[in-house]
Amino acid sequence: MPANTDPIYSRLSDYQGGPLIVTAAATVYDISGTIGTDIYKIFTADATNGGFVQKVRFKYAANGTTTSNATTLKVWISSVGSGTPTIGTQAWFYDEIAIPATGTLTTTTTTPVYEVPFNFALPLSYTILVKTTVSQSASTGFLASVIAGKY
Repeated sequence: MPANTDPIYSRLSDYQGGPLIVTAAATVYDISGTIGTDIYKIFTADATNGGFVQKVRFKYAANGTTTSNATTLKVWISSVGSGTPTIGTQAWFYDEIAIPATGTLTTTTTTPVYEVPFNFALPLSYTILVKTTVSQSASTGFLASVIAGKY
C-alpha cells in the first residue's frame, strides 16, 4: 500500500540563488572542486520537510564592458552543502546546458535566460550545485535563480 495517497503541495514558495558563477571547476562529468570556491551552491531544500524544485534559470550578468566566454554549466544534486562532495555517494550529475559567448552589452541590450527544468522534490537539506567549464571575467559571470517550494 502506498505511504501517501494524497497529492502534496508546497506550503510556501521558495526562491533561491547563489553567488556569481565565474570560476571554472572541471570539464568532465565529475564534481572535483570545493563548494564555495569553484562549485557553486545555488539551492538548499528545507531542513525539516525538503522541497519541490520547478526549475533553475541562468542569466549572464554583464557589466557593459566585458563579453562572456562560451561555456557549459553543469548541474548536480548533492546531499552536502559544503566541502568536496563524492560522486555517487554525496553528489549526482543531473543535467547541463551549453551557453554561447555573449557580445559586449550596453544599457540598451539584454542577455537571454537559460533554463534547466526539474519538476521534482528534493529530500530535506539536499542542495543543487553548479559548475562552469570555462572561467568568466571576475566582474561578470552567470547568475542562477531557483524557482521552488517548501513543504
